[in-house]
Amino acid sequence: MNGRLNAYSHERWAIILAGGDGSRLMPLCRRITGCSVPKQFCPIFGRTTLLGQTRRRVSLLVPPTRILTVVNRAHEPLYSPLLKDIPADNLVVQPQNRGTAAAILCALRRLSELNPRASVAVFPSDHFVHNDDVFMAHVDLAFHSVSERPGLILLLGMTPDRAESAYGWIEPDEPIGLGGEVARVRRFWEKPPPQVALQLWKHGCLWNTFVMIGKLTTFITLTIRALPELASAFSRPFGPPDAPEHKEELKRLYACLPDSNFSDEVLARNPNRLGVLRVAGVYWNDLGEPQRVFETLARTKARPAWLRRRVATSIASDRVVRRATAPDTAHDDRRV
Repeated sequence: MNGRLNAYSHERWAIILAGGDGSRLMPLCRRITGCSVPKQFCPIFGRTTLLGQTRRRVSLLVPPTRILTVVNRAHEPLYSPLLKDIPADNLVVQPQNRGTAAAILCALRRLSELNPRASVAVFPSDHFVHNDDVFMAHVDLAFHSVSERPGLILLLGMTPDRAESAYGWIEPDEPIGLGGEVARVRRFWEKPPPQVALQLWKHGCLWNTFVMIGKLTTFITLTIRALPELASAFSRPFGPPDAPEHKEELKRLYACLPDSNFSDEVLARNPNRLGVLRVAGVYWNDLGEPQRVFETLARTKARPAWLRRRVATSIASDRVVRRATAPDTAHDDRRV
């Protein structure tokens, strides 16, 4: 699969979702950076932020000029330095966070103006991937597969190594026959109980990475079917993205939008239009909680600067405690 990575297609685009608030990981990000930073803007595993790592990974397959990044206006001081090199059309700025369905629709509407014939891959910006080349080779295979089946949306399903109950799972159905390990989706299981997760693991089910590949028109069609009112709200043009009237129109729109989840409200309602591609040979982790960060650090043996500081502080504190609790031998009557 690696041989295809440099064969860029003019119809291939990508959307990176970077507008979340990351509240569960905020305390750890505050410890790393000294301020309240959403995890996608935090350099957890080195000097590069999770968003920067995602952009670098995606650019192995999709040129930066065809990558749209969805952000939240409240995070402007954080994303502006990181994204100052991208064209204005490629930055999709939401007035506020209204969930993944609104974020994806907003980006799809922008993409429909730039290239209505596009195929598009959607990526979260808060995941860890070890072996970017192999991961993106699977995305490449998914692009080829949806070109053969344009009415299909393919999800990347990670081969699990444990019965993780805090992840979403995909239960595959019969093979589709597109090459690789591509199957139809029978059912989604969102954070199943531990005993159910164990059965899913034993029966060959996959972790849902929420990385999706499909034709732009297919994404829009499925969203209209599942969320017609939300899709209608994004159907009208808003003008150039840097125009003041564009910002005001989006602000009014988002003020009335409910929170919505693309996985639950679009994908889960259209399983017959979905396929799943099994991914192997990659270590992947959804960094939704602090323990997953430390699990990834242990698995990869990474020692970022903030972790070394944390260990040094812990050792120093331990020494202080030992000194404070040691016997005061200076006034011990047993000494001569």
